Amino acid sequence: MRTGTMAYRRQFPRLRSLGLAVALAVAVAGPAQAGLFSDEDARKATADLRAEVLQRNTADDARFAHIESSIDTLQQANQKLQASIDRLDQAIRNLGLAALASQVDGIGQDLARLRGQVEVQGNDAQQAQKRSKEFYLDLDTRLHVLEQAAAKAAEAGKAADATHPADASGRSGDADGAASGQPALAGVNPPVAVAPGRATPPSPPSLEESTAYDKAYRAYTDASYAPALKGFQAFAKRYPNSIYAPNVAYWIGMTHYRMKALPAAVTSLKGVVASFPESPKAADALLSLAAVQLEQNDTVGAHQSLEDLINRYPGSDAAVKAKAKLGRK
Repeated sequence: MRTGTMAYRRQFPRLRSLGLAVALAVAVAGPAQAGLFSDEDARKATADLRAEVLQRNTADDARFAHIESSIDTLQQANQKLQASIDRLDQAIRNLGLAALASQVDGIGQDLARLRGQVEVQGNDAQQAQKRSKEFYLDLDTRLHVLEQAAAKAAEAGKAADATHPADASGRSGDADGAASGQPALAGVNPPVAVAPGRATPPSPPSLEESTAYDKAYRAYTDASYAPALKGFQAFAKRYPNSIYAPNVAYWIGMTHYRMKALPAAVTSLKGVVASFPESPKAADALLSLAAVQLEQNDTVGAHQSLEDLINRYPGSDAAVKAKAKLGRK
């Protein structure tokens, strides 16, 4: 701005000279035009023009001086601002904020690592909770099967008593049977429900049978799915009439599901319903089947499985969950 101002001021003397030239021309032209202007008028016009030029020069000088003063003031303010910035920068360096920023970055990294550990632990806790629920579900199923077997054994005992009433000496039909070499009902392990199409009823579980089942099931709950699948399949082949057969068929399907072998899981879970419709595991199998079908994007099949579950096993806990999934009460 100062450069433009000085340039303008360098040109200003030319304006002054131009004004004087105009005044001189008027003065010289005066005698030639005596008919139009008198000498007095010419001198007056020249004086007025000179006064106007001087007045304008004075005003311009005042404006230029004001502009230069403003420029000087701005430059001084700029210098003060720069000095303040320099002092602030030095203060920041003295406070060691660079080290503080580095510490903040380190804390942020530590928080990110802690957040990752929390997520891992939360996932582990969810898996443990899921395995715990499945364990208690399996235990409840076992107890339910044994209760049904005991009830049927009691009914069979009553039927035997009605068929062989006690004689005059107080001996019962069971005692007669024992005397004739037939096994007495007392002391015989209760029979269990027979799956449709099975030739013989499932035999009571032996210690070896229970141990084999528990080993495969523990492998499943420990997420060792390949050994669990191998154990369950070997169990099903060796003990086809076991009281654990419905559970084994169900856990084979669930193991396939955990291993992401979805078609095999669908086949196994449908087999539970077909082979063991009276088992509590049938309802659970339908509920799990719907979950597998949803993962396959088979929404129609999943809906049908839930409907089948509600219709066939309305009083089961699985039916309550199925209604909730369908938005029913």
